[in-house]
Amino acid sequence: MTGKATRRGAVDSLGRLSHHPGMDRRRFLLTSVAADFAAALPAGAQLAGKVHKVGLLTSASDPYSLSTRVPAQLGLLDWRENHNVRFRFAAAGGTEERLDELAKQLVAEGDVMVASGTAAVRAARGASRRIPIVSVFEEGPVQTGIAVFGPELAGKRVEVIRDLVPRLSHLAVLRNPTVAGGEANWRAVQAAAAALGVGLLSLEVRGHADLQPAFATARRRLVGAILVLTSDSRMAAHAGTIAALAAEAGLPALYPDRYWTVPGQGGLASYGEDYLDISQGIARYVDRILKGAVLGSLPVERPTKFELVINLKTAKALGLTIPPALLARADQVIDP
Repeated sequence: MTGKATRRGAVDSLGRLSHHPGMDRRRFLLTSVAADFAAALPAGAQLAGKVHKVGLLTSASDPYSLSTRVPAQLGLLDWRENHNVRFRFAAAGGTEERLDELAKQLVAEGDVMVASGTAAVRAARGASRRIPIVSVFEEGPVQTGIAVFGPELAGKRVEVIRDLVPRLSHLAVLRNPTVAGGEANWRAVQAAAAALGVGLLSLEVRGHADLQPAFATARRRLVGAILVLTSDSRMAAHAGTIAALAAEAGLPALYPDRYWTVPGQGGLASYGEDYLDISQGIARYVDRILKGAVLGSLPVERPTKFELVINLKTAKALGLTIPPALLARADQVIDP
């Protein structure tokens, strides 16, 4: 496995990505980062001997979930398990109906909660206005916190998959129109595809039962590649199945984040936010809250760090030669 440093774009005072020579692929998504607080802890909350309780709630269950990475990042800020903090992790595993119950359990015992995923954030906010909630989500009302918006990134993914398959003329888009930002992301994909002269086939997937028919349609319509548009909890819960169906159909596919490309899942390539970078930002928010930061004192951050991951084993199985220019741009190449 080889890796390269992740590149960054520049953001102007309005939060828009600016263009610099040599940075074409960094005109990416603006991710607006923030924490949704229902309240703030009193000043001086990090008292000697006090053990704070931090709940971590996520819609997904994958190892790259932001909630699973936050404790490690907090450890680097001197928050140590059973010393001055205790973590309680709750994952819905793609079953969003469980989130309300899980959120109530975490709120009952917590001083602060990290909620990852729009559905998890909604459940956390519904469970309590008593404790601060550090949120990561795609859209919805925020006071301050972490909000990840997707249309710019959705459009960029069309460019990436076109680079992956240079002669691509027809692209199938696997998408869940019911998720937060789903329609806005789809419009961005349509605009990007039109600019590149790529025809689109929309494959709406709301659950596991829709997957086989979707790929059957993609085969019948003779598309050249698949784009998985969003990594909502229901879609991510079937990442391995989706990657296997793409392989069975002989279709190159681009996925929303690196979780889909790891050996256990086997996806061809992913392009999305750098989870490590975002989890570091979340940890900084939690650290400051536990040390007594008050509501409104934390600025909105806009990380612009993204990563392109390519799985060469999957490429070889597909008989696909990755263009050298794209390999050179990759932040990580998985080559077992």
